[in-house]
Amino acid sequence: MPAYNFAGDSAFEKKLRKLLDEQDSELVLAGEGCYDLQNRHYNLPYTRTSGRGPAIRYIDPFLPIMNWVCGYDDRENVNVCLLDRYIISYEPHNFRGHLEEFPLTLEYGKKVDALRKRYQAFLWDVEFQDTLGATVEFVGEKPAQGDPIEYSVFRRRDSGRKAVVIVNNSASPVTAKVSTGWQSRLFAASPENPEPQTVDGRVQLPPRSAAVVIESD
Repeated sequence: MPAYNFAGDSAFEKKLRKLLDEQDSELVLAGEGCYDLQNRHYNLPYTRTSGRGPAIRYIDPFLPIMNWVCGYDDRENVNVCLLDRYIISYEPHNFRGHLEEFPLTLEYGKKVDALRKRYQAFLWDVEFQDTLGATVEFVGEKPAQGDPIEYSVFRRRDSGRKAVVIVNNSASPVTAKVSTGWQSRLFAASPENPEPQTVDGRVQLPPRSAAVVIESD
């Protein structure tokens, strides 16, 4: 009898999850392109997105999600991983290459992960809020292609303090103005300059790079 294929997914996932747990409860069940309800059983959804697609991330702010980075100077996809809190999956030449084939991508990806590790309490162990809780404005004359800035907001559940990740997608340096409503100091850091710098909300971003503005205590 004809039937919609997805109707059997849940039953299959339960059986597979039971089988894995019987072998080792720490085994990870990963799947590509999982829809939201499948994440009840899958530990790690994998995606291939080169632009913002935070719907699943917004539905489950703490779900581990992996995203591809495949270009030879793929700062853009690394920045997407920073914006939406994705695990970086390095895929030179679509899984047919070697890591040493894209040193620029790997170097920048390592800097982004080092930044996330250093500020883990604000960039990883936090609630993803898309753009809620802050505004980011372009300072100066906008380039012809429009506003090159994208941003996302992360919020700590214990203190409510926020971090704002800002990405410059253009080939020119830009200045952005961040407003979070925070009355105390703000400090900024970036993959290239991870040391915290006190700011008044204005941050300068190099071409194709990113920065994070954090509410200080």
